[in-house]
Amino acid sequence: MSAFEAGSSMRVAVFDIDGTLYPDVLSWTLPEWLVSTGACPASRFVELRHFLCGVGATEGVTEGLALLPKAYELFAQALAEVRVTDLENAAENLWRQKKGLLFPFSHSLMQSIAAARCVPVLISRGPDIIVRQVAKSLDVSLYRGTRFQVKASRYTGEIFYRDNMKTKKEFLFDLFDSPINLDGSMAVGNTLHDAQILELVGFPYAFEPSQGLTEVALERGWPIVDRHTIKRVVADAFLRNAGLAH
Repeated sequence: MSAFEAGSSMRVAVFDIDGTLYPDVLSWTLPEWLVSTGACPASRFVELRHFLCGVGATEGVTEGLALLPKAYELFAQALAEVRVTDLENAAENLWRQKKGLLFPFSHSLMQSIAAARCVPVLISRGPDIIVRQVAKSLDVSLYRGTRFQVKASRYTGEIFYRDNMKTKKEFLFDLFDSPINLDGSMAVGNTLHDAQILELVGFPYAFEPSQGLTEVALERGWPIVDRHTIKRVVADAFLRNAGLAH
């Protein structure tokens, strides 16, 4: 049985993080925290920094679809022999400083979605360990990011089970064994990475979208929202459909 069936009563609300709930790319500040604590030498991340600069100059760090797997391979390689607890502490400390930058609508929108008996989900290509911090702040129990291989409480320098090659759609499949009512579900994203999720659901929202996603949204008639309009637009459509619009 597929995990995505129209006959199911389970509805989900899938959110990207970077550029959607948070105004920047959170993942790429994590190496700085590792280095600052002495858990990892700065030289480990030189190749990753050079790669990201190249991506940003050509396609944009959040839009280089074909290049992201390589970026996370380099991230994983830089973590070789780093203790899991060191990365966990770095992620926790990073988020403690950055969580105030979450868009103001984030908390109340998650609460409204939960009140509508819909399951909020965070999906990101960023490291699962930082996605976990964002999920905890928003009281979201289901989340998925890129995972790194661990052996004897240290990172091996490899990605977990080809996570770097998976799409966000595949990440979503990984989370659910029970069927989902896609027609009654919603998704929010801001780049072409998110298009596969948006096209799955009955209520897709392009949030302050990149040029590539803007073109797709206009072609398919998906609502385009921003940090000022998202709560109203979601209330007028998705939550009203659930009978819980305020």
